[in-house]
Amino acid sequence: MSRVDSLSLAARWLDRGESCRDSAARIAEFLGAAGEIDGMLSTWLLEGLGTSGAFRRADVSARGIEDLLRSRGGGPFVEWHAAGNRTAYSLALWNGLNASFQVTIGMADRRSSAILSFQEAAPRDASAWRELMSAAIRAFEPDSAAVTSHPRSAEWFSYHRDGAVIENPFSPTDVC
Repeated sequence: MSRVDSLSLAARWLDRGESCRDSAARIAEFLGAAGEIDGMLSTWLLEGLGTSGAFRRADVSARGIEDLLRSRGGGPFVEWHAAGNRTAYSLALWNGLNASFQVTIGMADRRSSAILSFQEAAPRDASAWRELMSAAIRAFEPDSAAVTSHPRSAEWFSYHRDGAVIENPFSPTDVC
């Protein structure tokens, strides 16, 4: 698969008040699909500080993700917040190479997001991004999603709830 610099996929939705288990299942579904689409996305490490928690392999099964989300601030890679009568989570993972995944669920503004970012050497072909976008839509049922380049912030693919995925004129080779 060809690669290009600095592309990310972001899915955003309003907080649905889902349980930790349901949120973990959605995250695991997306990460599993991403790993099937691109083998570089099949292994994830916990982003952490210090030698004890830094870059340990993450269990990205639904149960493993649920355990991480329930750890209530078990390290810099996961945060737990009590926001009124609801719980909010943030989890950051790294593939050990060039990609990171961060999910934030139900924070203060009641918005949630899942962001898959490539710092360099991102997939270049449209079919991989279409598949990743479809996987995010299936897993997270977002209100909106987009694949964008950085630093130009050009939108390659976009989606709004109950609509089709739209491919916008964009050449990933322009980003290199």
